Amino acid sequence: MRKIIVDIYKDYSITEMAKFAKEHSLRYENLCRIVGEFALGVRHLYLGIVLPYSGDKGCITAATLKDSEINIIDVRYF
Repeated sequence: MRKIIVDIYKDYSITEMAKFAKEHSLRYENLCRIVGEFALGVRHLYLGIVLPYSGDKGCITAATLKDSEINIIDVRYF
């Protein structure tokens, strides 16, 4: 079976994610939903996930890598 999501680059620790999920359960559910949508969509996808800090929006960036060129195909905030 081929991977759909090749790698996820994270700007958070496991502790930070657990705290985020506990304190912001609706935003955490939205984050999981967005990642799930990408997992069903494009093969060979790289995701960058940044949790929100100080009230900022969190961000998921989806990119593909072809011929050594990174192509950002979507950016979603949660």
